[in-house]
Amino acid sequence: MVATKHALLMFFLTIVLLILYPFIMKLFGFATASFLFITSLTWMLSDPEHKKPVKIGLSSLGITALIYVIFKIVLAIPFPQGILI
Repeated sequence: MVATKHALLMFFLTIVLLILYPFIMKLFGFATASFLFITSLTWMLSDPEHKKPVKIGLSSLGITALIYVIFKIVLAIPFPQGILI
């Protein structure tokens, strides 16, 4: 029963993050919003014994940078610009 409640909570938190993501992107820009989204989701869905902040942060940074390079630089697709990158 506890695992079911935890899974349901994680599901709803994921939905909330997905809903907030476009609004945060408009405010902060693609790169910052994506980094925050990926970091939050990874932290939230990781097992407690696997929550390593440096590893999660670097992974999120790498994923965000890869997506940015592929779509913005290689494919020249414009991303939403916010007050940050």
